[in-house]
Parts: sequence; structure tokens; C-alpha cells
Amino acid sequence: MADARLWNIYRGQRFLTPGALETLEIVASLLPASGGARVLEVAYGKGEAACRLAEAHGCTVFGVDVHTFAAQVAQRAAARGLGKQVAFAIGDGGCLPVRGGAFDLAVCMGAPSIVGTERCLGAMARALRPGGALVVSDWVWARKPVPPAAIPAGFDIEPMTLDEYAAAVRRAGLDVEVAESLPPSVWDEYYAPLRDAVSRLRVERPEDVPQAIEEEIRVYDEGLGREYWRYAVFVGRKR
Repeated sequence: MADARLWNIYRGQRFLTPGALETLEIVASLLPASGGARVLEVAYGKGEAACRLAEAHGCTVFGVDVHTFAAQVAQRAAARGLGKQVAFAIGDGGCLPVRGGAFDLAVCMGAPSIVGTERCLGAMARALRPGGALVVSDWVWARKPVPPAAIPAGFDIEPMTLDEYAAAVRRAGLDVEVAESLPPSVWDEYYAPLRDAVSRLRVERPEDVPQAIEEEIRVYDEGLGREYWRYAVFVGRKR
């Protein structure tokens, strides 16, 4: 039921996180022009990032996500002629079903802090070959301490500051090459279609509106979210 509700709420969105296009630009800059790179994507969501990377850069992508969207996204990939380049599996982002050193690049947009930042970064680092690159984007705090009013009720993850997150990337055995906050506008771009979807579902199927998403939008719209929330991108290189 939870997966069906999420699929409905994000029906009109290609990506499930802020800053996805900005993150993909960084990923693209790290892929070889000759193609053939092996890419791991943790938390593939609707599979759009995997498909775009395969189409534009001739890479193969293996996606792992805890949600049971694998059948839907595989059908979409096949319809785009990418059935031999992309594959999706259901699995835990902190205990990836892949062998060590198998990938040239590992990507995760928005999910390390949900999976558990340290365990997700560690699992991704294990999957990379020496010299391989990790690219993650995630929610961070602009500063601490964070007032309770800036934290949505029931919020069950604990974001780090930019510096704290970069330190976690290093602890995973990676050299940090990029650690930067994206413009605050990425939140507005993300919430606009999500807000519309929530408003529509309140009328059509109120039982399909996750309370956590409504609460997140409320806190952001009331202002403290805009002051304390940031979205950041990190690039790490495996030693």
C-alpha cells in the first residue's frame, strides 16, 4: 500500500528528489565519452535517471531500491529500447546485492540519509572499483542548532551539515572532490508539482495522501524550512 501511495503522489514527476537535473549534470561530467561505464544507482525511484544516463552516455546501469517499483520501471526502460542497458532490483541500499569493485560510478539522489548515511555510503564505496567515483545528493542543514519548528513532525532522519556530510564521505574511504549546496530554488521546483498532486488527491482520494509529505510541505511553506533546509551534492573518489 505504501508503494502505491508513493507512486500516485509522484505520478506527475520524473524525479523524486530536489536537484535531480543538477546532480545528473555532475554525473554526466564523470562518465567517459567512449561509453561502456558500469553505473550503480541506489534508490532509482521511477528509473528516469538510469534511463537518461544510458541513453545519453551509452553506459549500463543497475538500480537498487527498497520500494517495489522494479516491474514498472523495467517496463518503461524496455519501452525506450533500454532493456539491455538498464536493470532494476529490489534491495536495501545499505546492504547492496552486488559484488565489491564491480562499478565505475555509483549514484544516489536523496536517499543516503533515509537508508542511513554511513551504511549507504559504505555500501556504495564497497561496490566501486579503485578510482571509481561516487555522486550523492541529499538534504543537509544550513546550520545548527535547528529549531524544532523547522523539523516536520514524525521526521525520522537526521540530516547533517555540509561539513559533517563531507566527513562521512571520507570515512567511507573516499576523497571528497565536490561538496556544495545547490541553490535554494531547487526546493521550490521540487515542491510545486508535489503540492499540486497533494491538493488533487485531497479531493479525489484523501486516503492516498501521506501525512508525512503534507507535513513536510507545510513546514517548508511556513518559512523555517526555507531558512534551514539545503540540498547538497557530493562527489567522492575511491582510493
